Amino acid sequence: KIYGIPRNNVGLRKLQAALPLNGYNDFFEKFKNILEKKYKIKFHLRKPIKPIWKKNLISLYTSAKELKFDNVIWTANPTSLIKNFLSEKLDSIPLVVRVISFNLNKEVKKNYYAHIFSSKTSITKFYTYNINENNSLYLECFDENESIQNIKKEANHLLKKFNQNNSVKDNHLIDRIEKRYILTSLRDKRILNTFYKRTKKTNLIHAGWENYSRSDKIRILTNQIDSI
Repeated sequence: KIYGIPRNNVGLRKLQAALPLNGYNDFFEKFKNILEKKYKIKFHLRKPIKPIWKKNLISLYTSAKELKFDNVIWTANPTSLIKNFLSEKLDSIPLVVRVISFNLNKEVKKNYYAHIFSSKTSITKFYTYNINENNSLYLECFDENESIQNIKKEANHLLKKFNQNNSVKDNHLIDRIEKRYILTSLRDKRILNTFYKRTKKTNLIHAGWENYSRSDKIRILTNQIDSI
């Protein structure tokens, strides 16, 4: 059995978190504008990137043109990067997740987020929020081919269970399948450790891909940047 235990019951401090007031799209667009205008950072969006290793340096190409830089921070999928360096391919086992979104019938006065640990539902987390006067419910589920009506029924049950005093409207806004590459096989772990060791004195800054925690990944990145 798997249990979700409150942090204060196991001696862990209460977490604080912040979410963009107008959503992530608005936040990242404004952040991008600041980086472009104030720091003259160039963005190459929706373009394929090809990594090529030249001895102990990595070069990046897009549209057959080599990009100019001092160091590379690579936080994306490392499969091609590692294959070009070690000639080994990661297993890259995906976790298949179903993402669904509904509008809610009542106003969300306070955003609410919950993880679900239960064998009685495929829903693993839900988030109710209000952005620009839109009251919405975001769900993540294991992909178990459930009907949208059954998901809706389970969602309403969870909202009631967590005292949210709300319910979903009939039509869903989003229903899509996503592959999350957050699982690491023992073979992948061995390959990653070899890759980290052999690229330690190169111009690559890796993201500690086998780590799930965002905080751990940021710490690994900043430690490497500080050591340059």
